[in-house]
Amino acid sequence: MKPELTWLASSSSSCLHVAELLRRGDTIDDLGLVEAIQQPLDLLCAELDTSGINIRLFWRHVVPLAAGIESDQELVDVILRKIGGGGGGASPRIAGRIRDLKLAMRNAKPNLTDELAQRGGPLREHWEARGPGLLRQFADLTSDELVVETAQVILVQPCRGGGLRAHLPYNSVRIEAVLYDPEPKLPEVVRLAWGLSQLNLDLPVYSEVISPDRLPTIAGLAALPAILNAGEHVELTQFNQDMLILACELWRFPQGPQLDLPSTAMRWWQTYELSRAPWAVALQALDRMVPEF
Repeated sequence: MKPELTWLASSSSSCLHVAELLRRGDTIDDLGLVEAIQQPLDLLCAELDTSGINIRLFWRHVVPLAAGIESDQELVDVILRKIGGGGGGASPRIAGRIRDLKLAMRNAKPNLTDELAQRGGPLREHWEARGPGLLRQFADLTSDELVVETAQVILVQPCRGGGLRAHLPYNSVRIEAVLYDPEPKLPEVVRLAWGLSQLNLDLPVYSEVISPDRLPTIAGLAALPAILNAGEHVELTQFNQDMLILACELWRFPQGPQLDLPSTAMRWWQTYELSRAPWAVALQALDRMVPEF
C-alpha cells in the first residue's frame, strides 16, 4: 500500500506555520525568528480582528493553502470565500499584512526553500523504505478505506523540535523538516504515517456526526493506537500505555485536568479490537468518550 505523495518545501507555509504557533502562545526555539516576525504578525492579527474575520478559522486554512498559492491576494480571497467576512476592502489590507510577514521571514531565512528541501531528504528516504509497510499494517488493523491514494507532505521550518498537523480538508500534512528523530522511540516516519492515516477521516461517512472543531483531535486520537500498533509490527516503535502517553505529549494533544487522552485511547482501542465495529461507528464512540476540550 503506497500512497502517491507530493513533497513540497514551502517557505510560505513555513512562515505561516511559525506565525500560527506564536499566535497561539507556543514556545519557538529560534528567538531570532520570533523577533523578526512578531511585529508583522501582530499587525496581521490586528487587521483580521478589525475586519471581523474569524481568526481561528483563518489560520485553519491559510497554512495548507499557502503551499500551493503564491499570490497573497489570491490566497486571502480564497480563504474569505470559504469562511466569510472581510467586507469593506479588507482583503487587500490582509494580503498586504501577509506580504509583510513573509518578507520578514525571508529576510531572517533567505535560503529557506532550499534548506527545507535538503532537510526533508532523510525523511523522504526513510518513508520510501518503511512508510508503505507501516500503512499496510495500519490498514490491516483498521480498514483499507482509511489509507489515502494521494496526499501532499508540506515541509516547514523546524521551530519546536518537530511537529505535524494533518489538514484533512486539503488532503495534506505539514511536518517540520527535522534532520533526525527528536525521540528515537517515536521516529518521524511514524509521526508522518500517523498524519497521513487521518486524512480520509474527513470523508462524510466518518466526519458528518462529529463537530468540525473536534474532528482534528478525534481523528488524531483514533489513528494513534492503530499507528503505534502498526509500528510495533514493523519494528519501528512499541504499542503500550507508556508509548501512548509519550505520543500524546510529544505530538501535542490537548491536555487538561479532565483529559486523560492516552487512557481513553487505550480503552477505546481495546473495545474496537473486540468488536471490530465499522470505523464510522467506532469513531463516533470515541467522540462520546472524550470530554470537551
